[in-house]
Amino acid sequence: MALAVLAQTVAPAPAGPVSLAIRYPAGATYAYGVTLHSTIGNRATIGTTAEVEIRILTAGGPNNYEATLRFTRFATTVESTDAQAKAGLVKQSADTDHAAVTMQPVKVKVTPDTFTIESRSPGADYDQPVEMLTQLARADVLPSGPVQVGSSWTRVRTQPIPTMNTSVALHMQCSLVAVGEAGGQPAVTLRVVSTGNAELPAGSLPGSDELARQGLVAVATVGFNTDATSEYRRADAVLLSSKSETRNHMHVKLVGPSPNATAYDTDITSSSTVKLLKAEQPK
Repeated sequence: MALAVLAQTVAPAPAGPVSLAIRYPAGATYAYGVTLHSTIGNRATIGTTAEVEIRILTAGGPNNYEATLRFTRFATTVESTDAQAKAGLVKQSADTDHAAVTMQPVKVKVTPDTFTIESRSPGADYDQPVEMLTQLARADVLPSGPVQVGSSWTRVRTQPIPTMNTSVALHMQCSLVAVGEAGGQPAVTLRVVSTGNAELPAGSLPGSDELARQGLVAVATVGFNTDATSEYRRADAVLLSSKSETRNHMHVKLVGPSPNATAYDTDITSSSTVKLLKAEQPK
């Protein structure tokens, strides 16, 4: 009985409501390490390691800032037993690697209600690395007011699909799952489950021109499902770390008079991590 009373006495009290809003100081710089590993059906695996620099230009209050983002490192490896598929993916990955480290920094402006890309390198070659960078600058998954463990809220985000010249509406279910510490600092943990589906525009798939010459039209739909868990510093909502698992599904139906008309499905599964490597405060 005495032990039970003692346990009740020293048990930590449940965490109360917390507010979470990004409060970057102007002039601060943050460096992040990023890893991404993707498996494309049974055809290939692609691994990318990168480092990102975020430089805060102006800070106007909670969730209100301007920043530039750039890759200081971006390297991809491809593995596949299909020589033809590997050659194409190696070429595509090499082009993306080069674009990521040579493009101009992406400048963004964030307010409590908006996210704007103010400048970036023009051209489709840069779409994919630009999209990867802007994911780190968004504040829309954060709660708009005080929350506590178990609280949930929803968001909708327009997600570009750079390689297919379209976008999808992502429906994000966000929740606060823990309040504690990360790396010796008071932190909170958010979970965000994102889902979305879209029909791709005609001609957006690679190889569409060749299919058209065969009398075929590719009608495709894609689906996205991501489960991400992220730790944020409680004092200023700086992202400390994140990990996510994503499954993208594509269904393609080939329509036309050709006897080769058929349908096929492709699954791309990905895992990614983001970790704060260094933070330099303004002098």
